[in-house]
Amino acid sequence: MKRVGAAKRRAAAYHEAGHSVARVLACGLPAGAVRIHARGGSGSTRGTGRPLILRGRSGVSGFPVYALAGVFAEARAMRVRPGLALFIGGRADMEAAAHAVDWLVERGYATSKHDAWNQAERLTRRFVRANWRAIERVARALLERRSLTARQIAGLLSIQLDAGRR
Repeated sequence: MKRVGAAKRRAAAYHEAGHSVARVLACGLPAGAVRIHARGGSGSTRGTGRPLILRGRSGVSGFPVYALAGVFAEARAMRVRPGLALFIGGRADMEAAAHAVDWLVERGYATSKHDAWNQAERLTRRFVRANWRAIERVARALLERRSLTARQIAGLLSIQLDAGRR
C-alpha cells in the first residue's frame, strides 16, 4: 500500500476546497462534508443528499463554476495550467461541467457550447481569484485534519466572510 506524497495531498486538498467553497458561495447550497483520501491522492466533496435544483441564470451559471472550481483551485495552488490539472485527475469534473454546458445550451442560457465553455471558464477563474483566501483556509484545514464536516466548512467560510467585511 503506497502512501500519498505531500504534493498529491496538497493538490487534492486545494481541489476539494475549491469545490466546497464554490458549492456554498457560487451555488448558494449548504456546505457538504469533504475529505482527502490516504491513498491515491484523491478526495471527495459530498452534498447534503438533497436534490440540486437550478433556478434562473445565476443559479444555473453557478453549477459549471462548482464543477470546475476544484480543477482551477488545484491548478493555482500547484502552479500549473488548469488543462493539466484536468488531465491528471479532473475527469469527473469535466464530465459534470460538460453536462452543465449542454444543459445551458439546450435551455437557451447560452447560444453555443463554445460560448458556454468560455463563460464557465471565465466565471470560474474570476470566482477562484476572488475567493482564494477562503479556498486556502479550507485547504489548510483539510491538510491538517484530512476531513471536514459541513459545519466545520461553514465555520471556516463564516470566519473568512466576516474578516472580509471589516
